[in-house]
Amino acid sequence: PFAVHAADVSAHAADAIAALVAGEDPTGAAEAAYLAASPVGGRDLAVAAPVHGWALLRQGRLDAAAAVTDRLDRTVARHDHLARLHSAHLRQAIDHARGEPDGGRAQRRVTDLGGLGLAPVVRLIDLLRGDTGDDPGGLLVEFCGSFAISVDGVALAPTAWKSKKARDVCALLADAGQHGLRREQVIEAIWTGRDPHKGRSLLRTALTEIRRVLEPRRGTGQESRFVTTVDDRVVVLGDTDLARADRLRGDDPSASFALLALGPAGDGPDADWFDAVATRIDRARVDAASRVAADPLSAAATRVQALEVLLDAEPWQRAHFRALADLHRELGDDHAADDVDRRWFADD
Repeated sequence: PFAVHAADVSAHAADAIAALVAGEDPTGAAEAAYLAASPVGGRDLAVAAPVHGWALLRQGRLDAAAAVTDRLDRTVARHDHLARLHSAHLRQAIDHARGEPDGGRAQRRVTDLGGLGLAPVVRLIDLLRGDTGDDPGGLLVEFCGSFAISVDGVALAPTAWKSKKARDVCALLADAGQHGLRREQVIEAIWTGRDPHKGRSLLRTALTEIRRVLEPRRGTGQESRFVTTVDDRVVVLGDTDLARADRLRGDDPSASFALLALGPAGDGPDADWFDAVATRIDRARVDAASRVAADPLSAAATRVQALEVLLDAEPWQRAHFRALADLHRELGDDHAADDVDRRWFADD
């Protein structure tokens, strides 16, 4: 029976987190995980209770979330650091939602627990809290228009980096996502052809530089918010404008196009891996432009810009010229419409 309960807990908790990632309601799966864990307790409750507590908090059911947190504290958190971290964050969020300041006690507890080597879990907690990664917080690498890296909404000056290679490693790994890359993959992308032993030394130095630049106030022994290493894989937890555009593609094509409109950054890294990123941006840009051009709800000026992108990408498509000319006439700009027609015949 215990094995059955444990399997149910893991499955339901995984379903709840998958729902969060997909932007769906995690309530049902989170409650199912909690109910399956309740008769068992122990590690199963440590997995299920935080997910259920955060789901309740997202619904505004503060008393129920507080009750789940109390049970987590009484039964598991006394001997489980991960459960204590979730509990501390839950209590802080509940107090904030109730408008009950505690003089910084909850924040101090969260900060203290962050030094126990559990800081990478905070990103999961941000997800459970409702942070999808589209706010200014965290690490953002911009590949479109102009190459830039920012932390918590503040852009880093190029002079912040002692080594451009370290900056490039940061960008490469942010683009790789939450699974990161093997060390050998990073070395080959950044120091192509370098001796593997020397490459590993260069990578260690670059990771130290990344931690210094991204977290200048990180305490000694405190786990990094962004850089993690698991076995032979290296991960930089961050987001990119290309990834954000991909998430917006279906629901908000205009917002997706706005991120991609300027195309690949001309000042990006001079490397094969960035050439591959630039190719992805070009393809995503044309796809987003196609969606916007066909979307009557998009602003007229945005549709004009999207059609211009399509003309540049596919100058042989007469339909793009016709659509752009027709749109200009709808807007009352016959001169611009005639100019589009002349461009077609001139190219032809």
